[in-house]
Amino acid sequence: MPQYWTSSVNPGAPWQTASGTPLVTAATATISPEGAGGTGDDPQVFTWWQGMVLRVRARGVYTNGSTATNATFTVAASTVVPGTALSGGANLATTGALALPTSVTGFWWRLQAEIQVRAFAQGTATATMYTHGELLIQTATASGATGNVQVWPMPATSGPTAANVDTTLAHTLGLVGTLSQATGSPSITCTSCVHEIVSG
Repeated sequence: MPQYWTSSVNPGAPWQTASGTPLVTAATATISPEGAGGTGDDPQVFTWWQGMVLRVRARGVYTNGSTATNATFTVAASTVVPGTALSGGANLATTGALALPTSVTGFWWRLQAEIQVRAFAQGTATATMYTHGELLIQTATASGATGNVQVWPMPATSGPTAANVDTTLAHTLGLVGTLSQATGSPSITCTSCVHEIVSG
């Protein structure tokens, strides 16, 4: 009978002791917690193998004023180490732009995705990593039977995202966010992000 185990890729400080840097500008930036070196200190995965599965679980809060604002959440990997998941990296799965509810403060969001290594290959000519997941966001204060959660698939359509990532190299992983505008002080904060290796 197969045995299964999990191991956290990002144990200890700062990933388990601090929140990420809030995204408060009309930009794309890493929102998952990072080390003292900045975006070059995203958690690193040094060894990949065919059949490996990584589970990404993150949660946090967002705020939005009265101005319409779109947000995007992306699980990303660097192309080289040392490097960043954001700068020159590969998008493993993204929600696409979603319209945040207006006039809300401190509403929660939760993301989960699974990265499957379906091939072990050198270079970037082969689709090696297939990623799919979902983002849940609170849209209103709970009131009786009124629905207050939206679910956004990652990717938005057509099953898992196939990414051409060289699995003979180490890569950093990170959670990236995008805000479409900054009027009314919208923000996205990642309060927790866990990367787990699931092997069988």
